[in-house]
Amino acid sequence: CYGERQKQWNNNNKKTKKVNDRRHSLKKHYGITETEFRTMIDQQNGLCAICKQEKTMCVDHCLSRPVGRG
Repeated sequence: CYGERQKQWNNNNKKTKKVNDRRHSLKKHYGITETEFRTMIDQQNGLCAICKQEKTMCVDHCLSRPVGRG
């Protein structure tokens, strides 16, 4: 059964699945690639674009449009 094989693969490849899920989420929700995300973080010197503090980085976005704002 495909579902069981998928669950087994997910359990055996947790790191790969996490990376793939992250890439998919960035592209689906914000229309950017992992490389574009990393470039954005580098341009911000690793700081939050809003509060200028070093935090876990995420994409600031407009709620009415799924577009990243930096």
